[in-house]
Amino acid sequence: MRPRQIYVGGPKEYNAYVARHPEHRVADSAKVAKDASAYRAKQTEEMKEASARDLSDPYLGASWADLGW
Repeated sequence: MRPRQIYVGGPKEYNAYVARHPEHRVADSAKVAKDASAYRAKQTEEMKEASARDLSDPYLGASWADLGW
């Protein structure tokens, strides 16, 4: 694990840093936003399916015997 660092400076200093260290460049924000949106949409569909399943059987197959009374 890499140690955390704090960099101080403005846009001019950041651009100089990125020019010297292109491997640390922040990914294209439009692509990052698109990927995050796609992930949330996928998660939403999975949650809808799980909710529909749970609503069809609110006790999820449990019975009074499962309580051990």
